Amino acid sequence: MDPNSPERVAFVSRALKWSTGGSSKLGHPKLHQLLAVTLWKEVLLMLVEYSASRGFRSEVDMFVAQAVL
Repeated sequence: MDPNSPERVAFVSRALKWSTGGSSKLGHPKLHQLLAVTLWKEVLLMLVEYSASRGFRSEVDMFVAQAVL
């Protein structure tokens, strides 16, 4: 699904709620893992794009460090 889609938040929320209906109260672990990896990749891409447009090549690690801290 497109990250900029207005329906994405509702879709992900419904999917997580749906997954709690099974054997796990907290939802399916694989679904949570896939969602976390997807969100992390999107944040990473955003940081790379931002650092490329606003900083020097040698500063990429500083943009990542700022996001983590």
